[in-house]
Amino acid sequence: MSYYTGQEGFGRFHYKENLKFCFYARGSLEETQDWLRKVYKRKLISSDNKEKIKSFLSIFPQKFNAYINKIKQYKNQNNE
Repeated sequence: MSYYTGQEGFGRFHYKENLKFCFYARGSLEETQDWLRKVYKRKLISSDNKEKIKSFLSIFPQKFNAYINKIKQYKNQNNE
């Protein structure tokens, strides 16, 4: 996941703009997960390391989706 992308969205005060950067960050996470599969398939990391990274990354999709849903909820409440 691109650390910079997630940080880039910090401080965005308009809901639509914040959502856009959340979607970019979520896309970066999916890209990271894809590269993890490729790296393992190419035997560049061990199975143990792959599982550790996969386990670490597995918590983020739910958190991103919950955060995105919360932003949408606030947006609807504030009619922005």
